[in-house]
Amino acid sequence: MSSSRDAAAAVPRRLYTIPMTALLGARVEHEVTEDAFADGQAAGRGEFQALCGPVFIPAAMVAPPGRPCPECLDILAASRRAAASRRARHRRPGLLRRLLLLWRPRPERTPDGEHDE
Repeated sequence: MSSSRDAAAAVPRRLYTIPMTALLGARVEHEVTEDAFADGQAAGRGEFQALCGPVFIPAAMVAPPGRPCPECLDILAASRRAAASRRARHRRPGLLRRLLLLWRPRPERTPDGEHDE
């Protein structure tokens, strides 16, 4: 399982994948990145590298999907969590919060400059 954690650390900010079922073995449905798909197409061998690492030959596209690969799903989940935390860190306060901050009562100042409570 450490290999999926290592792979999750190397996941780019925005991950676009294509689900593909492996032809041989347990007919697991792996996730393939767009770059790995393009590389597989360019090589012309019909082999693609899954997000979790193995290179496989996909089943026919008319075949029913296989069981989802748990390692691919872990990597996708880590990617989504990382993207969500980045968005939360950099997001401005919402419109309602900004309006409420403008509306909040401010402490009045006395003539000597001290706050009146």
